[in-house]
Amino acid sequence: MDQILALLGNNLIFSVPLAIVTVFTLLEIVLIVTGFSLLEPLNGLFDGVDGIDAPGTELLAWANKGGVPSTVFYGILFMSFGACGLFVVSVFYGSASPAWYMSAVIAVVSFFAALAWTRWVSLLAAKYLPQVQSAAFSKKELLGCECEVKDYKITKEQGGDVKVTGKNGKERFVFARAADENELVKGDVALIVKIDKNNFYIKKK
Repeated sequence: MDQILALLGNNLIFSVPLAIVTVFTLLEIVLIVTGFSLLEPLNGLFDGVDGIDAPGTELLAWANKGGVPSTVFYGILFMSFGACGLFVVSVFYGSASPAWYMSAVIAVVSFFAALAWTRWVSLLAAKYLPQVQSAAFSKKELLGCECEVKDYKITKEQGGDVKVTGKNGKERFVFARAADENELVKGDVALIVKIDKNNFYIKKK
Protein backbone atom coordinates (compact mmCIF):
# COMPACT_ATOMS: atom_id res chain seq x y z
CA MET A 1 0.00 0.00 0.00
CA ASP A 2 2.84 2.40 0.83
CA GLN A 3 4.39 1.81 -2.59
CA ILE A 4 1.07 2.54 -4.32
CA LEU A 5 0.62 5.76 -2.35
CA ALA A 6 4.20 6.76 -3.15
CA LEU A 7 3.62 6.05 -6.84
CA LEU A 8 0.47 8.20 -6.86
CA GLY A 9 2.08 11.00 -4.86
CA ASN A 10 5.22 11.15 -6.99
CA ASN A 11 3.35 11.22 -10.29
CA LEU A 12 0.52 13.73 -9.89
CA ILE A 13 0.28 14.35 -13.64
CA PHE A 14 -1.19 10.84 -13.92
CA SER A 15 -2.84 10.35 -10.52
CA VAL A 16 -4.86 13.61 -10.57
CA PRO A 17 -6.92 12.64 -13.68
CA LEU A 18 -7.68 9.30 -12.03
CA ALA A 19 -8.74 11.04 -8.83
CA ILE A 20 -11.04 13.45 -10.72
CA VAL A 21 -12.83 10.63 -12.53
CA THR A 22 -13.11 8.55 -9.33
CA VAL A 23 -14.61 11.43 -7.32
CA PHE A 24 -17.02 12.30 -10.11
CA THR A 25 -18.16 8.66 -10.41
CA LEU A 26 -18.75 8.35 -6.66
CA LEU A 27 -20.71 11.63 -6.60
CA GLU A 28 -22.82 10.51 -9.54
CA ILE A 29 -23.67 7.22 -7.81
CA VAL A 30 -24.70 9.04 -4.62
CA LEU A 31 -26.72 11.70 -6.46
CA ILE A 32 -28.58 9.18 -8.63
CA VAL A 33 -30.28 7.96 -5.45
CA THR A 34 -31.73 11.46 -4.96
CA GLY A 35 -32.93 11.65 -8.60
CA PHE A 36 -30.31 14.21 -9.61
CA SER A 37 -27.49 13.75 -12.10
CA LEU A 38 -24.25 15.60 -12.76
CA LEU A 39 -24.32 14.57 -16.43
CA GLU A 40 -26.79 17.23 -17.55
CA PRO A 41 -25.01 20.36 -16.23
CA LEU A 42 -21.60 18.96 -17.19
CA ASN A 43 -22.78 18.19 -20.69
CA GLY A 44 -23.82 21.83 -20.91
CA LEU A 45 -20.36 22.87 -19.77
CA PHE A 46 -18.63 20.60 -22.30
CA ASP A 47 -20.97 21.93 -24.97
CA GLY A 48 -19.47 25.38 -24.52
CA VAL A 49 -15.95 23.99 -24.70
CA ASP A 50 -16.68 21.90 -27.79
CA GLY A 51 -17.93 24.98 -29.57
CA ILE A 52 -14.39 26.36 -29.71
CA ASP A 53 -12.76 25.66 -33.07
CA ALA A 54 -9.36 24.72 -31.66
CA PRO A 55 -6.53 22.49 -32.87
CA GLY A 56 -7.11 18.89 -31.85
CA THR A 57 -10.90 18.98 -32.23
CA GLU A 58 -10.83 16.48 -35.11
CA LEU A 59 -8.47 14.23 -33.14
CA LEU A 60 -10.93 14.10 -30.24
CA ALA A 61 -13.75 13.41 -32.68
CA TRP A 62 -11.69 10.51 -34.07
CA ALA A 63 -11.24 9.11 -30.57
CA ASN A 64 -14.98 9.33 -29.91
CA LYS A 65 -15.81 7.20 -32.95
CA GLY A 66 -18.65 5.51 -31.08
CA GLY A 67 -20.26 8.86 -30.33
CA VAL A 68 -20.69 8.31 -26.57
CA PRO A 69 -21.86 11.34 -24.52
CA SER A 70 -19.18 13.95 -23.82
CA THR A 71 -18.94 13.29 -20.07
CA VAL A 72 -18.47 9.55 -20.65
CA PHE A 73 -15.88 10.20 -23.37
CA TYR A 74 -13.73 12.53 -21.25
CA GLY A 75 -14.06 10.22 -18.26
CA ILE A 76 -12.71 7.28 -20.27
CA LEU A 77 -9.95 9.45 -21.77
CA PHE A 78 -8.74 10.84 -18.40
CA MET A 79 -8.83 7.45 -16.71
CA SER A 80 -7.00 5.79 -19.61
CA PHE A 81 -4.33 8.51 -19.62
CA GLY A 82 -3.74 8.26 -15.87
CA ALA A 83 -3.72 4.46 -15.78
CA CYS A 84 -1.37 4.15 -18.76
CA GLY A 85 1.05 6.72 -17.35
CA LEU A 86 1.18 5.11 -13.91
CA PHE A 87 1.66 1.68 -15.46
CA VAL A 88 4.65 2.82 -17.54
CA VAL A 89 6.21 4.62 -14.57
CA SER A 90 5.74 1.61 -12.28
CA VAL A 91 7.39 -0.72 -14.81
CA PHE A 92 10.50 1.42 -15.39
CA TYR A 93 10.81 3.45 -12.17
CA GLY A 94 8.92 1.56 -9.50
CA SER A 95 7.27 4.04 -7.11
CA ALA A 96 9.86 6.77 -7.81
CA SER A 97 9.29 9.87 -9.89
CA PRO A 98 11.12 10.04 -13.25
CA ALA A 99 12.96 13.15 -14.40
CA TRP A 100 10.71 15.91 -15.72
CA TYR A 101 11.67 15.31 -19.34
CA MET A 102 10.93 11.58 -19.03
CA SER A 103 7.58 12.44 -17.40
CA ALA A 104 6.83 14.60 -20.45
CA VAL A 105 7.72 11.77 -22.83
CA ILE A 106 5.61 9.28 -20.86
CA ALA A 107 2.72 11.77 -20.80
CA VAL A 108 2.78 12.17 -24.60
CA VAL A 109 2.93 8.41 -25.15
CA SER A 110 0.16 7.86 -22.61
CA PHE A 111 -2.05 10.51 -24.22
CA PHE A 112 -1.96 8.88 -27.66
CA ALA A 113 -2.38 5.43 -26.14
CA ALA A 114 -5.39 6.76 -24.22
CA LEU A 115 -6.88 8.17 -27.43
CA ALA A 116 -6.61 4.79 -29.15
CA TRP A 117 -8.03 2.95 -26.15
CA THR A 118 -10.88 5.46 -25.79
CA ARG A 119 -11.78 5.05 -29.46
CA TRP A 120 -12.07 1.29 -29.02
CA VAL A 121 -14.08 1.59 -25.79
CA SER A 122 -16.45 4.16 -27.32
CA LEU A 123 -17.13 1.84 -30.25
CA LEU A 124 -17.75 -1.05 -27.86
CA ALA A 125 -20.03 1.05 -25.66
CA ALA A 126 -22.04 2.34 -28.61
CA LYS A 127 -22.56 -1.21 -29.86
CA TYR A 128 -23.34 -3.13 -26.69
CA LEU A 129 -24.33 -0.78 -23.87
CA PRO A 130 -27.57 1.17 -23.29
CA GLN A 131 -27.23 4.81 -24.26
CA VAL A 132 -26.78 7.34 -21.45
CA GLN A 133 -29.51 9.92 -20.97
CA SER A 134 -29.23 13.08 -18.90
CA ALA A 135 -31.94 12.25 -16.35
CA ALA A 136 -34.98 10.09 -15.72
CA PHE A 137 -37.94 11.20 -17.88
CA SER A 138 -40.63 9.93 -20.23
CA LYS A 139 -38.99 9.44 -23.62
CA LYS A 140 -42.29 9.67 -25.50
CA GLU A 141 -42.64 13.33 -24.52
CA LEU A 142 -39.66 14.17 -26.76
CA LEU A 143 -41.05 12.55 -29.91
CA GLY A 144 -41.51 15.23 -32.57
CA CYS A 145 -39.52 17.81 -30.61
CA GLU A 146 -36.86 20.01 -32.18
CA CYS A 147 -33.24 19.46 -31.19
CA GLU A 148 -29.79 20.86 -31.95
CA VAL A 149 -26.78 18.69 -32.74
CA LYS A 150 -23.99 19.26 -30.22
CA ASP A 151 -21.43 16.66 -31.28
CA TYR A 152 -18.96 16.84 -34.17
CA LYS A 153 -20.97 14.49 -36.40
CA ILE A 154 -24.01 12.21 -36.21
CA THR A 155 -24.81 9.43 -38.69
CA LYS A 156 -26.82 6.20 -38.64
CA GLU A 157 -23.75 4.34 -37.36
CA GLN A 158 -22.24 7.05 -35.15
CA GLY A 159 -24.49 8.64 -32.56
CA GLY A 160 -23.90 11.79 -30.54
CA ASP A 161 -25.30 14.34 -28.11
CA VAL A 162 -28.22 16.56 -29.05
CA LYS A 163 -29.90 19.27 -26.99
CA VAL A 164 -33.67 18.99 -27.12
CA THR A 165 -36.38 21.25 -25.72
CA GLY A 166 -39.30 19.19 -24.44
CA LYS A 167 -42.94 20.13 -24.76
CA ASN A 168 -42.78 21.43 -21.19
CA GLY A 169 -40.00 23.85 -22.22
CA LYS A 170 -37.26 22.04 -20.32
CA GLU A 171 -33.94 21.53 -22.12
CA ARG A 172 -31.97 18.32 -21.79
CA PHE A 173 -29.25 16.33 -23.54
CA VAL A 174 -29.94 12.93 -25.08
CA PHE A 175 -27.95 10.53 -27.23
CA ALA A 176 -29.27 10.17 -30.79
CA ARG A 177 -28.50 8.68 -34.20
CA ALA A 178 -29.52 9.76 -37.71
CA ALA A 179 -32.79 8.27 -38.91
CA ASP A 180 -31.65 8.19 -42.55
CA GLU A 181 -28.47 8.32 -44.61
CA ASN A 182 -28.10 12.10 -44.28
CA GLU A 183 -25.21 13.16 -42.04
CA LEU A 184 -25.80 15.80 -39.38
CA VAL A 185 -23.05 18.05 -38.03
CA LYS A 186 -22.65 20.32 -35.02
CA GLY A 187 -25.20 23.13 -35.04
CA ASP A 188 -27.75 21.42 -37.31
CA VAL A 189 -31.40 21.63 -36.24
CA ALA A 190 -33.34 18.37 -36.43
CA LEU A 191 -36.52 16.66 -35.29
CA ILE A 192 -36.78 13.53 -33.16
CA VAL A 193 -38.75 11.25 -35.47
CA LYS A 194 -38.37 7.87 -33.78
CA ILE A 195 -37.72 6.41 -30.35
CA ASP A 196 -36.79 2.74 -30.08
CA LYS A 197 -36.16 1.57 -26.51
CA ASN A 198 -33.22 3.75 -25.37
CA ASN A 199 -32.34 5.02 -28.83
CA PHE A 200 -33.42 8.37 -30.28
CA TYR A 201 -33.44 8.90 -34.05
CA ILE A 202 -33.36 12.35 -35.64
CA LYS A 203 -33.86 13.83 -39.10
CA LYS A 204 -32.56 17.19 -40.29
CA LYS A 205 -35.24 19.87 -40.75
